[in-house]
Amino acid sequence: MVLLGRKEPPLLERARIRSTFIYKVRRVRDPDNLIASLKSAIDGLRDCKILKDDNLLTIETPIILIGEKPKLILEVFPVVE
Repeated sequence: MVLLGRKEPPLLERARIRSTFIYKVRRVRDPDNLIASLKSAIDGLRDCKILKDDNLLTIETPIILIGEKPKLILEVFPVVE
């Protein structure tokens, strides 16, 4: 996890989450199912106190890329009102 040089992660009241799924095989994937698969990752962000509450999130439509190493990249941005 990259915390931009901070020792303690920020406790965000509101956040926007961008997810990038990287797969080795190109096929049609359902964005709704990809978002549902993020539940445990989002709960983990709350459990490690990056998010104060996971109810005040904006989750962007997932980005799907093809690459050599399958992985998930989560980017969390604060929402400033």
